Amino acid sequence: MSQLLQNETLIFYFIFIVCGIGIFLPVIGKYVRLIETMIHEFGHVLLSLLLGCPIKRVNLFSDTSGETIISAPKFKTLLIALAGYPFASATSFVYFWANVHHYQRYMLYALTILSILFLILYIRNLFGVCWTISLIALNCLAIYIDNEILTNILSNIYACIIFIESNLSALRLLVLAWKNGNKAGDASILYKQTHIHSILYALIFVGINIFISYYTIILFFPLD
Repeated sequence: MSQLLQNETLIFYFIFIVCGIGIFLPVIGKYVRLIETMIHEFGHVLLSLLLGCPIKRVNLFSDTSGETIISAPKFKTLLIALAGYPFASATSFVYFWANVHHYQRYMLYALTILSILFLILYIRNLFGVCWTISLIALNCLAIYIDNEILTNILSNIYACIIFIESNLSALRLLVLAWKNGNKAGDASILYKQTHIHSILYALIFVGINIFISYYTIILFFPLD
């Protein structure tokens, strides 16, 4: 048993499988999937800040969806709408890179600081506030305990959740765009701005995610 616990590859894939199953569970699944939603919305927020566009608020909902309300002209709105899905996928890449290079503690700090900033500056709906406070409390508890094994496991959990959910959310968007192009989240916003069908944008998001995920697996998933 002690040898199994020391096998980092086995532990990694065990965590990956548990996360893959966990995101489909009725209550906890929606809770953990919101981690990727927050990262996704941060992609919109970050580009809004870089483009100098005012951010009115960010909402996180119990169905795992989110929205970033901004005030921006047409072209900037287009760029901001494009940012969410690639940013979440890129974040999973960075998370795995940090874990491989033993920066798990810093990634835990980064997610905690991001959550605090979101709570103070942007999140305004009650559910979003409560969820964010609970995530901050969990991370602060892990930081207070300051156990290397716990930190490593939690960082791997976050990396796996963001990786899996960023890919699944892009696929869900493709399904939504196929069923109703006007109700497909960011793809619908892009459709309204450019009059190019939502399916094309959904396919672009899926393609970008596949590209980033491929290199994430090749570079950072353990083989032995």
